Amino acid sequence: MIQGQDHHHIRNVMRGRIHDPLALVYAGSLWLGEIEAIDHQMTRVRLKEELPSRMIPYRVTLAQALIRRERFEWVLEKATELGVAEIVPIQFTRSVVKSDGYSIQKMTRYHTILKEAAEQSERLDIPRMCPPMRLTELELDGFDRIVLCYERQEETSRNLSEILLSASASERLMIIIGPEGGITLEEQSYLTHKKAVLATLGPGILRSETAAIAAMSLVHAIWGDAS
Repeated sequence: MIQGQDHHHIRNVMRGRIHDPLALVYAGSLWLGEIEAIDHQMTRVRLKEELPSRMIPYRVTLAQALIRRERFEWVLEKATELGVAEIVPIQFTRSVVKSDGYSIQKMTRYHTILKEAAEQSERLDIPRMCPPMRLTELELDGFDRIVLCYERQEETSRNLSEILLSASASERLMIIIGPEGGITLEEQSYLTHKKAVLATLGPGILRSETAAIAAMSLVHAIWGDAS
């Protein structure tokens, strides 16, 4: 029996009807079901067969700079489709958007976006959404590799694809994406002191949201078939 927001989505957005097929997650597995009954209060589904589920072979945390709302929400959606495990909104010095702290309404909206993107891509899990924090509050311990996607070419920079090819999908990876105004030298120094490595995403300067999806796309392409 499905109720609440999911029932509303099936009934009013998908326009579900009796006998319509429906893919859903049940007991940690992906199933093909069929709508048996639907009314104003609930949707009842009969499970028909278990489907092959999408197992993500990597665990990536995306530390994403706060950017304008519609662009940030686009990052949440697309990063979820590309297999991100955790998203941490970061307040940088040059962030145009300033954090207003933890908001139940905002976090609820973020969770809804992540949940719908996970369902669309048939993921069995929903990425973890952390509350906004400052860069110095970001927990960097426990990661095998920390990568700062930096817009300027440095002597120590490597292309992110090279870094991923030389690493393993079993490693716990953090990817840090700065704001539209770029990161300061102090922030770069702080992160490199914390063992972050500088990575490029190719020629040209990308918007913050473009850089985030470009980075996750490389992870998906290079590590997606890891076993």
